[in-house]
Amino acid sequence: MKRLFLLLPVLMLLVLFSPDLPRAHAYQPQDSAHVPVGDLTRMFSHHPATTTEGSGQNVPAMSALSCLNGLAGAYPCHNVDLLAFVPTNTLCAGVSGADLWGWTDPADGKEYAVMSHGSSTSFVDISDPVNPVLLGCLPAPSPNFLWRDVEMYGNYAFIVGDAPPSDSVAPHGVQIFDLTQLRNVPRPPAAPVTFQETARYAGGRIHSLTINTATGYAYLAASESCGRTLEIINVKNPTAPQFAGCLTMSHPTTGAALRTHEAHCVRYKGPDKKFTNKEICFFANESALTVVDVTNKTFDANTRQLTKAVVLSNSDYPGRQYTHQGWLTPDQRYFLLGDEEDELLNAPQNTRTYLWNVSKLRAITLINGYEHATTCIDHQVYVRGSLAYESNYACGLRILDTSRVGAGQLTEVGFFDTSPTDNGPVFKGAWGNYPFFKSGVVIVADIEQGLFILKPKVGP
Repeated sequence: MKRLFLLLPVLMLLVLFSPDLPRAHAYQPQDSAHVPVGDLTRMFSHHPATTTEGSGQNVPAMSALSCLNGLAGAYPCHNVDLLAFVPTNTLCAGVSGADLWGWTDPADGKEYAVMSHGSSTSFVDISDPVNPVLLGCLPAPSPNFLWRDVEMYGNYAFIVGDAPPSDSVAPHGVQIFDLTQLRNVPRPPAAPVTFQETARYAGGRIHSLTINTATGYAYLAASESCGRTLEIINVKNPTAPQFAGCLTMSHPTTGAALRTHEAHCVRYKGPDKKFTNKEICFFANESALTVVDVTNKTFDANTRQLTKAVVLSNSDYPGRQYTHQGWLTPDQRYFLLGDEEDELLNAPQNTRTYLWNVSKLRAITLINGYEHATTCIDHQVYVRGSLAYESNYACGLRILDTSRVGAGQLTEVGFFDTSPTDNGPVFKGAWGNYPFFKSGVVIVADIEQGLFILKPKVGP
């Protein structure tokens, strides 16, 4: 998701944390539990300019454009059709978009896109994906957030927000919204409904969140409630989340406090049998990829830090600039990692996805950095089956075959360029995507343009 940056290009060899399984660093009361303030500049440098620059784009709505001869309308493509496009100025925010997620109603199988914006969240019925219907909007606590993120647990959406320190915004915490309310909205409504949040988990700015639906814990990155480190909450009772601890990790060589940018947490079923059924998290920690066993969430009442979390490995890597986000393959043997600044700060460099062998959690190894044909910045990657779906800013959605990931190879099998007028390492275009609908529809949030509803000809 979304931040940036200290211009200190660093080339470091792969470093593995000591095999004696050190505990995740828990600060003592005399220690600062805060990431150094200066380091926060890495999160707050690019989006204000690019969002303002792109906010004037009001592309018309469109639907049912097949990808023919490399184009769907004006959009370059391969093996991906455009089912519908909902422009930003007709969604709830009216200016720009942030991340999105999907929800499938268990009562009737209808699919919904939930897209966050700086001042609101849009709820769109895409059960007829060629004719999407905006049902309503959930206002943010105040209108000036720049980063917002959303994920689901059961029938509830959890929404967080962040802004540069200089911006005046209301405390955000976690907005919680009961998605079953969408069932009662007419199709189409006379006007989009202005919803009220169902509940709120109190707190300040939070940069991103990840929910482990298998365990019922949400991981809040750069949470002000934990001094801009990681906060964990129990969401098993969705309308009354409970604090479950802060977690601060340290850089493998410098010992400096790391700030988590995004997490991918699973109930482990992978090849390292010692950890079967444990809750294992892969943390993109800005300057390291850190693997932690967070099964035991005992925390110190004074420091609020987890005391039993076990760091299994903690790795820097050559070419690292900003360790951003990643996702496991279904067999949990490999991890695809995106670095958000390497294309920019290591230029000239093609779009690079770092491929890791994580079959031994205590000794993960970098296979290589697979380079795409483009030079765009990679942002969010998700894996479904044998395919990886990357939102690569100005190059849009890229779909990659991962069947040879163990040999260090990815193969592009489809793409849809949501931002055809932009190219290269710029922070414009596709922010996030959601490829997990049963229908095979993939939704993409474009910062400047809006919501794209796509149907790849590969995959489900």
